[in-house]
Amino acid sequence: MIIRKKEILETVKTISAGKNAIVYGPLYSGKTTFLKQLVGELDKESISYFFVDCKKCFDEKSFLNEYSKEGLRVLSGKVAGAVKDAYQILPNIKPSISSSGSKGAELSMSYSLTDEDITKFAVDVLQSPYRISKSREEQIVVILDDYENLINIETIKLVEFLSKSMGQGVVYVLSTSDQDMFLSVDKKMQKKLAVELMCSLESFTEAQVKKEVSELFKDQVIEDGAIDYLIMNLFGDIKAIMEFANYYGKNELTTRGIKRIFNSIIEKKEHIFQLYFDSLSVHQKKFIIAIARHTGEHVFKGKFINNNGLISVPSVQTSIKGLVKKQFVYKDNNGIKITDIFFAEWIRRYF
Repeated sequence: MIIRKKEILETVKTISAGKNAIVYGPLYSGKTTFLKQLVGELDKESISYFFVDCKKCFDEKSFLNEYSKEGLRVLSGKVAGAVKDAYQILPNIKPSISSSGSKGAELSMSYSLTDEDITKFAVDVLQSPYRISKSREEQIVVILDDYENLINIETIKLVEFLSKSMGQGVVYVLSTSDQDMFLSVDKKMQKKLAVELMCSLESFTEAQVKKEVSELFKDQVIEDGAIDYLIMNLFGDIKAIMEFANYYGKNELTTRGIKRIFNSIIEKKEHIFQLYFDSLSVHQKKFIIAIARHTGEHVFKGKFINNNGLISVPSVQTSIKGLVKKQFVYKDNNGIKITDIFFAEWIRRYF
C-alpha cells in the first residue's frame, strides 16, 4: 500500500495546532486511503474523530444518519446507553436506535422527522462534535470525505456553519476530488475557515502503480509483460486494478487471463450497468456515450457537440453537472472522465 508519509505528518501537525486542513486528490488518487491512514495515526494518539463518507450523504436524512452515528460511535458505540448519548449530542431529535447482530455492534438509527424538522435540526447535528468536545474536554477531529456532497445539500449550509464555529475544540479535515472547489478556497476563505493546510495529492506515478500491482500479485506466477498489459488496459486506475485482483484469484497472471477476467467483470456487472444507464436523461446518455467512445477533453468544442448530437454548450454543461452529482463522471486536468472504467467499457461495447 502506498503511504504518503509527508502529507500525513503535515496533516497531523495541522490538527495538533488546532487548525483545519483541506485535501484535494483526483478520483482514484488514493485520497480516501490517505484519510484512513490518517485515522490510523489518530488512533495511535488516542484522538477521537468523526469519519463521514459524504458520498453516502445524498440528502438531509442520509446526512443526519451518517453524522449522528459517528457521534454515538465516539461516545460509546454500544446500544446500552446509546439513547442517553443520543439525547446528549442531539437534544432536539429523538432517534430510534437498534443494533444488527449480523454487522457486529453497528448501530442503526431512524428518525420520525418531516422535511421541515430536518432543515430545522441540521445545525443541531453539526454541533454534536462540539458538545462531545465540551463534555469530554478534548479535541475532536471531524473528517469529511468528499465534502462537496454536503455543500450540494443547501439546507445544511456547511461553509456558513464552519465560519461561525471555528476554535471551539473541533478541527476539520475536508477532502474533495473537485478541483474547482479546491481552487476556489482562496486566502480570504482560508482565513475565514481557519484553514492552515491546503494539501494536494498528486496522482500515482507509473512506477508507483507498477509497484502496487506487483505487490497485489506477488504470490502468483506472472507472465512476462502481463503487469504492463493490465495497467495499460485499466489506465493505471488503482481502484479498478484492485477490483480486478479480487476477481482474478490466485491463478497465473497472463494476458489471456486478463482478457478473460475483464470480460467476466463486465458480464457480471451488466445488470447494474444497465440500471445506471437507464437512470440517465436522454442528453446525459448521449454525452456519456460520446466521452466513452472518444475522450472528454474537448467537450465544449462545436465539432464534438455536433458530431454527437449534444445540441449546445449549455446542455452539455447541464449534463456534466448532473453526471458529476451522480458520480458517473468526474473532472480532472484532462477533461471529463467516466468514473468506473468497467462501465465505460460496457458503454463502448453496447453503444
